[in-house]
Amino acid sequence: MSEHTPGPWTISGQSGRLRVITSNGTPICKLEVGQHRTEAEIEANAYLIESAPALLEALEKAACFVEDDICPAHLGKRTACLEDSNCEQAQPLYRELDAVLKLAKGEN
Repeated sequence: MSEHTPGPWTISGQSGRLRVITSNGTPICKLEVGQHRTEAEIEANAYLIESAPALLEALEKAACFVEDDICPAHLGKRTACLEDSNCEQAQPLYRELDAVLKLAKGEN
């Protein structure tokens, strides 16, 4: 899978017809009010899409925190907690973070 378009992304356009664009104006996506989408829904979707690069970065930092701070025995060894039965405290959260990161990166 390729790398995503770097952030930050911003919302442009007018109510009912929004675009999420890069800092140089390259479009990421267009959102329009349609048969099954209300103005409030496309605005909420636009904010979620706009925040995607920052959310991905925060998830990566959180995964490192869980691994390094909650389970210092596996410092710097990504996914080691998943294989070690002694890491019961970190495993549920780490599994969830790892699954979401894989989804975001198209690694499912």
